[in-house]
Amino acid sequence: MPETHDLIVVSEFLRQYESKPTRKNYSSILKNYLSTFYPQLKQIKRREEHTQLLDDLSAQYLNQTRNYRNDLLDYRDTITHQAPKTRITKFTVIFRFFEDNEKKFTKRFSRNLIGKETEAISEEFISKTTDIKRLIEHLPIQAKTITMVLSSSGMRPGEALKLKIKNLELTYDPPKIKLPAKITKTRKKRITFISQETKEILLEWLGYRDEYMRRAATRGSLRYNPKDQRVFPFTYGNLASIWKTAVIKAGYTDTTVNNRMCFRMHNLRKFFRTRGNWTNPDVPAALMGHQASLNAIYARMDQAIELLIEGYKEAEPNLSIYQNTKTITELKEKVDKQSEDIEQLVTNLSLRNARLENEIHGMKQQWARAHRYLFEGYSVKETTRALKNGLYLTPIEFLHATIAE
Repeated sequence: MPETHDLIVVSEFLRQYESKPTRKNYSSILKNYLSTFYPQLKQIKRREEHTQLLDDLSAQYLNQTRNYRNDLLDYRDTITHQAPKTRITKFTVIFRFFEDNEKKFTKRFSRNLIGKETEAISEEFISKTTDIKRLIEHLPIQAKTITMVLSSSGMRPGEALKLKIKNLELTYDPPKIKLPAKITKTRKKRITFISQETKEILLEWLGYRDEYMRRAATRGSLRYNPKDQRVFPFTYGNLASIWKTAVIKAGYTDTTVNNRMCFRMHNLRKFFRTRGNWTNPDVPAALMGHQASLNAIYARMDQAIELLIEGYKEAEPNLSIYQNTKTITELKEKVDKQSEDIEQLVTNLSLRNARLENEIHGMKQQWARAHRYLFEGYSVKETTRALKNGLYLTPIEFLHATIAE
């Protein structure tokens, strides 16, 4: 048995992995495993205390004379309700941790522990535009905006959360997003696009973003930092919590499998890839950051951007949530044309109304003069003759005119 100082505790085990998301995921898995035997781990919320306690308990666990085989079997019983691939991932991490501490198990035991079942326990859910629209009704503006961005760009949630305002080129056609290598999963820079309707919603969010940050800081859910240039200044945990609430309210949970969410954020990438009806499958895959397709597209640098733009514009109507056949730009043009027609109609009616008012005013004047002629003793015949000839004369002038005839 190795001595305590030779043990590789959790923090040391994680140091060998460069990716921060990987370290975070592996830490969560090991915490979940050890909390089966040390329930006090579940009570720790502060990161500093969590890291130290996890190290202390992992050292204590490894130093004990235990039947680790039985421990693994007991742990398996607590996660039988989870998806097969999730269980495989967890046991893979735990076995690596044991191996680094020179505690090995037979291949037969490892194989029997994990099992042969690899099929998903629920059918793959590929969302439609109606599903996204239904979910969005239960989301606040910040989550609504990032949902629209993810569904129309094919980005991963983690990539979108690391975007900075300077990465947006919204005047481009179609609106373009530049993803630096340091924020992508593949560590390869790339570009992607968003739809015109998403651009409008994103601009609305950017106008409200600073006020959101101030309000969130007042509630204590966010530390206000005016230098924070992220497009979406909140964490994945914040977004996941909001998403889960919306999914439950919208009714997208599988009651047959432990109320498991069947509509997850990752489904938005599937929507992008599947519902776009892409002519060239390399285009969506490249925009999503799949390495093979990136190589296929960017190998032709002279044509790459044109291929991506052409392919995206062709698919954009299919990716639009609030209309399936026309983009926001076309809709705005139609509304503007209708506004111009209405404005011209109002102008014509105003002119006609003014003309009618003048005619009515002239008729009133004629009636007043006719009344005056009749009142002062002229015959009806004489008065009618004067009005027909348009003679707006005083009685004396009318008399002189009559004598002259």
